[in-house]
Amino acid sequence: MKSKITDLVDLLSSGTGNEPIVDLLLDSLQHAESHGDGIPNFWIIDNAGKEVYSQRIHDYLKRNYFQNKDLGVVKNSLNELYYNVFDHADAGGDAFSFIKYDEHRQKLQIIVCDFGTGIATKIRSHFPEIATDHEAIEKAMEDSFSTHSQSHNAGLGLGNIRNACTDNDALRIISNDGYLYADRKEIISNATNYNFKGTLIYFDLSLSHFEDEEIITTFEF
Repeated sequence: MKSKITDLVDLLSSGTGNEPIVDLLLDSLQHAESHGDGIPNFWIIDNAGKEVYSQRIHDYLKRNYFQNKDLGVVKNSLNELYYNVFDHADAGGDAFSFIKYDEHRQKLQIIVCDFGTGIATKIRSHFPEIATDHEAIEKAMEDSFSTHSQSHNAGLGLGNIRNACTDNDALRIISNDGYLYADRKEIISNATNYNFKGTLIYFDLSLSHFEDEEIITTFEF
């Protein structure tokens, strides 16, 4: 597993100045969390802790940056990605999450990666008429798409994450030899010249536009 982590860290940390996070990860091989600003955070995803982890990220952002904003979409997007890992990936524990908040740009950068069967393989097993991996990934972007492999899988889907993006955000997915880029205006998918065994999902999410929370005041008469 350590070699996979090293390769992935090299990919994610290239040019970002996150070398201390890399060192922490390789020391612990479990969880590396920054003690400074920006929550650069690398986590080996654990099934039992996935919803707790989503809640922690949500609470951190609320407490430090967006006290009056409704950040439910952040938690829901993370939950969707983490559930996908355990419902579809068959990764055997080889799954990772990297999260960083860019305060200057007010953007949350999220990467979730597993070394399992790949979302493209899973979808093609349910839809044999789909001939290529990039077409399978595009299928996963349909609104409310789900293979319904688990009872809790309500089908919010990756399309729901795309809908949370603004015009300045984008979603990228690599699985097997398929690649997809999606923003609010278009979806582009094609084949790659390499084969990534598993699934890597990366998206950035602007947070400044989120609506203020509705405060309900109760009056006593």
